Amino acid sequence: MELRIAEHAGFCPGVRRATDALEKALASRSDGEAIYTLGRLIHNDEYIRETESRGAKIASGDDIPEIERRARAGEKITLLIRAHGEREDTVRRLVALSRECENFTFLDCTCVEKVRRIARENSGEGKFFILIGAPEHPEVEGIMSCLRGDGVALRDSAELEKWLRDGGEGVIRRCETVSAAA
Repeated sequence: MELRIAEHAGFCPGVRRATDALEKALASRSDGEAIYTLGRLIHNDEYIRETESRGAKIASGDDIPEIERRARAGEKITLLIRAHGEREDTVRRLVALSRECENFTFLDCTCVEKVRRIARENSGEGKFFILIGAPEHPEVEGIMSCLRGDGVALRDSAELEKWLRDGGEGVIRRCETVSAAA
C-alpha cells in the first residue's frame, strides 16, 4: 500500500496563524513570563498537550480577573485569543488591559473575523440576523456578540423551521432585512 500526504495537508491558514503566534510567544518568552491561551487555541489534542508541556496554559474567562491582577502586580503575562475567537466584550477588556499594563501582552488569533464583520454590518436597526451553528460553541458565541441588534443562533435547518413555526416568522416580518450566515 502506498501512502501519500496531500501537498497542502496541515492546518488551515487561520489555525496556522494562531499556532505560529503561540510558537513565537513560547520561543521568545522571558524568564518567569506566563503564556496563556483563552480557551483551547485550536481543536487538536496532540498540539495542545505538546504546547502545554512547553509551558502554555489554558485559561477560561473566569481566570481573566486573576490574570489581570497578576499583570498589574508586575508579572509578565501573554494571553492569546483562540482561533475561534471570543466575545466582543472580553476582547475589548483585554485590549484595554494591554494598553494600560505594560506587563500584559494580548494577541488576538481569531480567524473568523470576516464572519464577525458580516454580523456587525448585517445587524442593527430594522434587521434580524440568523446564524446556523451550535449556539454554545465559542465561535458562534463570539460571532453573536458582534451583533448591533437582534438575532438568533440556531443549530440547523430543522431548528430554524421549528423557530419559524413557533413565532420566529413574526419577528422576521417586523424587520426590514433578514441576514443569514451559515
